[in-house]
Amino acid sequence: MTLKVSSENPRYFEDDGKVVLLVGSHTWYNLQEWSTKPFDIDEYIKILKDAGHNYTRGWVCKSTYVPWNDPVHEVNEIYTRTGTDLAMDGKPKYNLTEFNQSYFDTMRERIIKLRDAGIYVSVMMMWDSVQFGGVRGYNNGHCYCGENNINGVSGTVSNIYNLSRMPENIKTLHSAYVKKVLETVGDLSNVFWEVGNELPRDSTGFQEFIAAEIRKYEVSPRPIGFTAQNGFAWGTKEGDLAANNILFNSSADWISPKDTVSGYHTDGYSRNPPINLGDKVIISDTDHLKDINLPRNEKPRLYQQWAWKSFCRGHNLALMDDMYSPHPDRPATANVLNGRQYIGDVSRYASRMVLAACEPSEIMTGYCIFNDEEYLIYQPNKDGNPFTLNIIPGEYDYEWFNPITSEIHSSGIKEYQGNEKIELPLDHEMVLFLKLHVDEPEPISEDVNIIVDKTIEPGTYKLIKV
Repeated sequence: MTLKVSSENPRYFEDDGKVVLLVGSHTWYNLQEWSTKPFDIDEYIKILKDAGHNYTRGWVCKSTYVPWNDPVHEVNEIYTRTGTDLAMDGKPKYNLTEFNQSYFDTMRERIIKLRDAGIYVSVMMMWDSVQFGGVRGYNNGHCYCGENNINGVSGTVSNIYNLSRMPENIKTLHSAYVKKVLETVGDLSNVFWEVGNELPRDSTGFQEFIAAEIRKYEVSPRPIGFTAQNGFAWGTKEGDLAANNILFNSSADWISPKDTVSGYHTDGYSRNPPINLGDKVIISDTDHLKDINLPRNEKPRLYQQWAWKSFCRGHNLALMDDMYSPHPDRPATANVLNGRQYIGDVSRYASRMVLAACEPSEIMTGYCIFNDEEYLIYQPNKDGNPFTLNIIPGEYDYEWFNPITSEIHSSGIKEYQGNEKIELPLDHEMVLFLKLHVDEPEPISEDVNIIVDKTIEPGTYKLIKV
């Protein structure tokens, strides 16, 4: 159960030679305890498995500030807090030379449980919620703030992720943490890496440094991923493109682009995802897609449309799932619950296809993924009905799937001419799955024995009915 970028189809990972589509939900405290209530990893795994997911994004946080005002029941932090003086949050100061082993034990225990359930985990190396501001702020919440540790380390928001401005002692701390994570979970087969979540603008050099540190310490090479940086003209197409271009030009094996502009259609990963040309594995993550991520209760079909469109454009899928969210603006709405089901539906169809040979395409409805014997076509717009089917002529097993109800509408065997008008069976978006029909060989009757006839060529057989 070890991932690497597929040599046959670099839009995806492969595991032991089999191409894998990653599909999964994730939530903030699945690897580190910092919620308003204890995290139940067994319940979490059941939610993932019941929805048909094979992947989760593993979160960590280096600050005690969390993006809501409710007090957390516990923060299982990276470093011990053994100082005799108090930090700005009222607790003992951090000792940055001494790791909190409980933090790493919890990470390992949870990833092992996920592995045993068949779930891959991208382990996040860096995230500090303080970079987004908030009521507690950087000084109150961060271990690298000079007033919060006993080690003389004095980091600021502007230098802890900027390699050119980073003090050498903070660079050493980052490196030591990466090494400790690799020693803790680097041997687990379901693990791969994410450098950091939405790190600040101008963190590219730092992210490349962390990627190099991972390569230095890892024993078994795993894919390394970058997510889009913050600070690029939020809410503009130009800002999104600038952030996403950094990802495509990076050394990362996989990337998660951003989309902060509501409803634009030229390069919007929410509504009209671009075709993945195979330069990087793309994990389309709703955490970075404003049109889907905020607010939670709008556009009830947007999760469904994003999931099928993204799959047909060659992307893997990750759902920011606030299943235990105390965030006042991010309740776990029915829309998010449906999102789990929708990406699970995609996974089930992907598992029936030969992904190693699949190509995304804009033919027919604009959303199609196919190989020489299989076509999955998503029609997102009833106004596009009928559409012209453009396939290799032949006899196909067909299946119409209702993506709203997650039910098969109809199925059968049909001869297709290769270029014909197709009517949707229902008056809304639909999925059509076609697989070249192969006649099953007739079973050998129970009253047939296989015997050797010595009058014919040795090693051959003939059937004799008795």
